[in-house]
Amino acid sequence: MTIEQWHHLSVAAFALSSVFLAITLSLFLILKIPRMFEEMTGLAKKKAMHKWMKERKMGVKRRKGTVKEAEKGRKTTALRLEERREDEQESGSVAAYHLPDGDDGS
Repeated sequence: MTIEQWHHLSVAAFALSSVFLAITLSLFLILKIPRMFEEMTGLAKKKAMHKWMKERKMGVKRRKGTVKEAEKGRKTTALRLEERREDEQESGSVAAYHLPDGDDGS
């Protein structure tokens, strides 16, 4: 092979490698590989915990569900429902609500 043929071959290989690099980068972003990497290594949990601690430190309050929402199971579990009822009875903001005996709220 002559030098010109080697040159053409190297240019074609460079062009082909550039196309494969573009495909690789686009698939990396389309398939959301960075997010998957964060989930597998635990970075996502660490970020969520850091955000939660920061919000808690700043005093950001999240909306609590009402008793009706809790009964429907949208916002809280049965255990949290009982705590909420006690808080509401103490504050007097909502009329007292008692479950019949033997019913655990689920």
